[in-house]
Amino acid sequence: RIEKEVDARRHEVETAKQDVKDARKAADLLENEVGSLKQAAQQQAEDTQRLKDGLEGTIKTQQEEISRLKDESMRQDEQRKAIEEKYKGMCAQKEALAQSKLDLEKQLEK
Repeated sequence: RIEKEVDARRHEVETAKQDVKDARKAADLLENEVGSLKQAAQQQAEDTQRLKDGLEGTIKTQQEEISRLKDESMRQDEQRKAIEEKYKGMCAQKEALAQSKLDLEKQLEK
């Protein structure tokens, strides 16, 4: 009877040892899964940061291009105005020359 009880206790100890081994395996698997999830989260954070940096760079480049185009547009507008003024002056000169020609022709007729 004592031997049966010793065997039963031995069996309980072996079962408990196996339960501990199983629990350790499960804990190791969970730890590995947590590590994988952390690594995936880190990778995702790095990818997100790269995307953010890329978008910020694109936005900055586009803002610089918009600014350059605005400056170019203003410069062209100033050139256009200068050309218009020059054209008006040339038209006035042409009119004055035409009038002078008429005046000279009238004087020659006299």
